[in-house]
Amino acid sequence: MLDLTRSAITVALGVWEVDSASQFEAGAALALNSSGKLEVATDGSDFFGVAKWNKTSATTGVIVDEVIVLTGTNNVALKHADLVSGSVRVTNLAGTVEYTITTDYTVNTTNGTIARVSGGSIADGQSVKVSYRYNKTAKEMEIDGRNYMNLMDDTLGSGRMTLIQDYAVLYTDQYDTSKGYTSGDALTVANGRFKPATGTDKVVAKVVKAPSASDPVLGLILTVQG
Repeated sequence: MLDLTRSAITVALGVWEVDSASQFEAGAALALNSSGKLEVATDGSDFFGVAKWNKTSATTGVIVDEVIVLTGTNNVALKHADLVSGSVRVTNLAGTVEYTITTDYTVNTTNGTIARVSGGSIADGQSVKVSYRYNKTAKEMEIDGRNYMNLMDDTLGSGRMTLIQDYAVLYTDQYDTSKGYTSGDALTVANGRFKPATGTDKVVAKVVKAPSASDPVLGLILTVQG
């Protein structure tokens, strides 16, 4: 999802042909492949721009800092099931300690449950915050709204996608929810989603608004042109 009501796009948008095999959501980071067609960007080095619309048959949702209480080693249900693998982040209520999967907690992605690991760093009966991405149900996608063909793929017919390139302020949910974010952080890309840059990662944006429980969208300034 790309929140166009808050985004500020100051440079003319490019329109490019999309690789027919590629799947992505609006707000995702894209690359230009060897055939000159758009596909999902693998990392910051091949980043070319941000998708304005969807090219997908299914969409995902984002939850930030959902509070649950972990008692014993019981499975505790989150608000949503069918979690995206690798998207879960668990912290203490202050957000200052990030816990480790398998060592401190376990996740059942199908059922959408978290369980405390006995002997780990999470105390019995402790409240924690959980951030994650989940696959939306058909009903949820209907609520989000589909295109005039009742589909989520906006490239049908033309096979082309409007791409946001160069400087822009964007508000997107296409980021790695397993990471933490702070205003001013440098961002790179991994598999079409933004994430904090480390080491030699190519920086493509910086954070202007960190995701929160009440507003789980990431605000960023796009700083480079593909």
